[in-house]
Amino acid sequence: MSEQSDDEEYGSQGSEESEDSADQVPMETQLVQRTFDSQHRSVVRILVRGDGNKNSMCSGCVAHNNGAACSVLTTYHIFKRFSQDNMQVSVLFHGMDKEVPAKVLIAEPDKDLAVLLVPEAVPLFPPVEFSDEVDLSGRYVVMMGFFGLDCHSMVVEPGASIGRIMSEPFIYKGVPSFECFYANHTIEVGTSGGPVFLDEKVVGVNMEADIGKVSAISMNTVKWVLKSRIAGDNVQDLTIPAMLQQIASQS
Repeated sequence: MSEQSDDEEYGSQGSEESEDSADQVPMETQLVQRTFDSQHRSVVRILVRGDGNKNSMCSGCVAHNNGAACSVLTTYHIFKRFSQDNMQVSVLFHGMDKEVPAKVLIAEPDKDLAVLLVPEAVPLFPPVEFSDEVDLSGRYVVMMGFFGLDCHSMVVEPGASIGRIMSEPFIYKGVPSFECFYANHTIEVGTSGGPVFLDEKVVGVNMEADIGKVSAISMNTVKWVLKSRIAGDNVQDLTIPAMLQQIASQS
């Protein structure tokens, strides 16, 4: 978009406007700031430790929290190189000085999804809301996660990047019930599993980068994975938080 069209879209009217209007913050910056302000307490840092010095980090979000236990949504691929028998998982929540032990509640390698359960009481960090939006292509989104994480990272606050959705949801690499979409937000090491927000609701889970685009897992995939673990006739009517609560209570 040209500088001229930016000015038209964001309402910069030149010297005839008030000083406040002349200094108006661009819409994208406002969107990032608004999303960060409302959602950063729900974004978490995940550390996976294995044998020797085999450690990895990624991002996730609080998907359900009733004060007694907390579920965290993230991607699976961060865990796949670790032995399940010797793997230690911990989560760093907003404002906490130390990580809290967690366990893998759901592992879905074929759809690159994982849900962690923090079995001990943590502060009531607000769970994210999930979007039911189906008209996605061209919409602005904000991805939040911990940028540039490595095993020696001291990053304790998430960052945010803005982009646009570049496609409608599609079945990823022919895997049944594995729906993704492409977007063009910026990602780095450590942002895998970070939530992708549309209007301050999660519309995707950050997965991987390809040339010129980023793949994100859709909410339909999350619903398919959770529904496959719940018996009963009313499963179609359950929300994502309700399904997570039911699955966690049975663990």
